[in-house]
Amino acid sequence: MPPAPPNPDGLLPEGAPTLAAPWNPSTSRYIQETVFLTNLLQNVIEIKVQVTQKLMSNEALGKICHRCSRQKSGTFY
Repeated sequence: MPPAPPNPDGLLPEGAPTLAAPWNPSTSRYIQETVFLTNLLQNVIEIKVQVTQKLMSNEALGKICHRCSRQKSGTFY
């Protein structure tokens, strides 16, 4: 969710850092950053799925748990 504008009149409170440009969600930079962050989140989710699948396949094969270094037949913990 984009940040709200500082004040309805567009002025920042006294002592607040100044913005390089007024807040505008339709700017090209805002759209580019939104697309970048969306793609980044999709990549993180994909990696999490791959890691989860790998852990599940290791568990199904009875491989050694990397956390506790013991042979496991149940779930990783």
